[in-house]
Amino acid sequence: MKNKKVYYNWDNLIATGATYLMALGARNIGKSYDIKIKVLRNAYKSDNKFGLVRRWKEDLKQDLVQQYFADMPIKDITHEEYNYIRCWQGKIYFGNLNDDGVWDRKKKLIGYCFALTSEQHFKSTMYPDLTDLIFEEFISNTFYLPDEPKKLTSLISTIARGRKIKVFLVANTISRMCPYFGYWSLDKTLQQKQGTIDTYDFTFTNDYDEQEIIKVAVEMCGIMSTNKMFFGKSQNMTVNGKWQSDEHPTLQYDRREYTEVYEMFVFKESLKFRCILLKKDTCFIWFVEPFTGKFKNIPNTRIIGDIYNESMLATTKLTPLSDKEGIAFTLVGLGKVAYSDNLTGTEFTKLLESL
Repeated sequence: MKNKKVYYNWDNLIATGATYLMALGARNIGKSYDIKIKVLRNAYKSDNKFGLVRRWKEDLKQDLVQQYFADMPIKDITHEEYNYIRCWQGKIYFGNLNDDGVWDRKKKLIGYCFALTSEQHFKSTMYPDLTDLIFEEFISNTFYLPDEPKKLTSLISTIARGRKIKVFLVANTISRMCPYFGYWSLDKTLQQKQGTIDTYDFTFTNDYDEQEIIKVAVEMCGIMSTNKMFFGKSQNMTVNGKWQSDEHPTLQYDRREYTEVYEMFVFKESLKFRCILLKKDTCFIWFVEPFTGKFKNIPNTRIIGDIYNESMLATTKLTPLSDKEGIAFTLVGLGKVAYSDNLTGTEFTKLLESL
């Protein structure tokens, strides 16, 4: 007997009362479908509007936005009053498209489009009826904008202007290199179990130099079905919702066979690593493992990364301060680095690109 397919529902996240609602992982369980249904129903039965946020303006072209809503049962939602979603000049409408591809004049404004690359352009515009925002694929496989989380909070502050709105952040890929985790100090997310929700309070200064406290709720979506279109590691990343990782080398011998020569810590936003220069016989190797404890700023501790420290042993780049560090950084260039696991290797190699 086949298991009945269960689809995702945002209700548990909404019940937390948080402003930012983040659903992570597990592709093809209906995260996008459910939130689209919710905002469209709300827009039809009231004068409330929603916003669709994308990273790039190119992602908000008319045909792409209309395609995004193509799986929606518009006739059912609007009780046969409309049959299509239309996007025109950055606005989203309920409308009617006839068999000849011609739009009926009757339409209802239900939403707006926002590109993060243009967030400054919205500051003089009022959106008093906007109650919900959807940010699709907020975790990127490739590239983030400079100070992207700050751009998003600034955009939302502009839209809300002191009101409480809901921001739905949807992600299928779940790379831990996402800058939002560090910006909102979502430290528990890195160890969060599937099927659970964690909440955080985040304080930031808005564009009017006022302190705002916002609540962030994060759900690590559990496995709801098996998708036969994905297999192997692809299934782990898209269906099962596991952290994205590639294959990376580990130590060739048992850890106890190596001698620890030198230690340093590398930090980037919410990611923390302990890096050790190891030696076996006459060979050196740099070993990287995640640092999960609470960091204690002990004198003479070597730190690399974005944690501010007045010590001369703290740098933001891979600047060698000793012969041992010269060996370690040379090993990086030669690819002589081993990792405790594949996820650590994936995260650390991406981090190196910014150092």
